[in-house]
Amino acid sequence: MSETREPSKVSGIKIALAVIPALLIVSIIIALYLGANEEQEKQKPREGDVTIPELADFLGKLNHRIVERSFGSDEGVRGLRQTWSMIQGTLEPPNLGYEVFKKVGDIEAGKLWPTLWVNVGATEPKEINVIAVPYGVSGTPVAFSLGLAEYYTMHKTKKGIRIAFYPPLLEGDPKNWIWERIGKEEESLESLLILEGGGSPLNWADIKATEMSADILEQLVSKKGWAGNFKLADERAGEIHVALGEQGKSQIINHAERLIRMMPVMKALLEQTGK
Repeated sequence: MSETREPSKVSGIKIALAVIPALLIVSIIIALYLGANEEQEKQKPREGDVTIPELADFLGKLNHRIVERSFGSDEGVRGLRQTWSMIQGTLEPPNLGYEVFKKVGDIEAGKLWPTLWVNVGATEPKEINVIAVPYGVSGTPVAFSLGLAEYYTMHKTKKGIRIAFYPPLLEGDPKNWIWERIGKEEESLESLLILEGGGSPLNWADIKATEMSADILEQLVSKKGWAGNFKLADERAGEIHVALGEQGKSQIINHAERLIRMMPVMKALLEQTGK
């Protein structure tokens, strides 16, 4: 009767040496595959409608936690830096998932200040409708625009829409100043809407139209559900100006709800008004 021999230690080592490299190769391939898929996912904004708690959180941070935004003091400069950092972090992965573009060139208070923007509409459009938002003084237009970027992930458009956030250093003609920072040679500026805070708390927004957009704007803000909530100025401007109404800390939930109700209006303004 023959004896059953156990495999020798040498045989076990040989098998291990043969199997381990193969396992390593498989692991590397899996890691590369997952990494490639993750990069593809980062190119697409995360879909989801903005909620009242989300927008209230933006308002709380930008209007009540960051208490000052200016170039006149260390606290103000810190507030400006915190604001643009929050803008970038909210828009890019892993949050909303947009590709955030940035141009750094403006200098003030001994520091460089970026202009940031995202494209929320059509891919590689030639005609761009811009909503430009200063990230100084009031935090309300910044909060609204972050919410609007999320709103656009669910409410698609074929128009070229660009949301830009710029330092409060605008000089001269707004169209030239802003387009110089965010435009490309092969693109053209179709319309510009400057979104600011400081509007009357009694109105959703105070609006100043261009000559060409006045009739469209008047029709829009006269629609059922929107009528009586906007104040349209008689004076005309070279670009559309919207000053969002402000509300205090105790009204932050109501403020957030009002801003969300205004998002379809803003979408219509951006898509229906031209030069």
